[in-house]
Amino acid sequence: MSEPTQGLESVVTVTFAPVDGGTEVTLRHANVPDTGEGRGHKEGWAGCLDELAKRVEGATA
Repeated sequence: MSEPTQGLESVVTVTFAPVDGGTEVTLRHANVPDTGEGRGHKEGWAGCLDELAKRVEGATA
């Protein structure tokens, strides 16, 4: 729960699946209100996943 979810409980599910040469990461965030703040989660999660990808690539290089 957070202010952007207007106090609603939300659920984040992350799955990892092997793909040729790597791993596919799927993130689903359920029960987020359709408001500007709620939609902002999409950008926030994209930034988190981009940073994760950079760190993983740096660790394997």
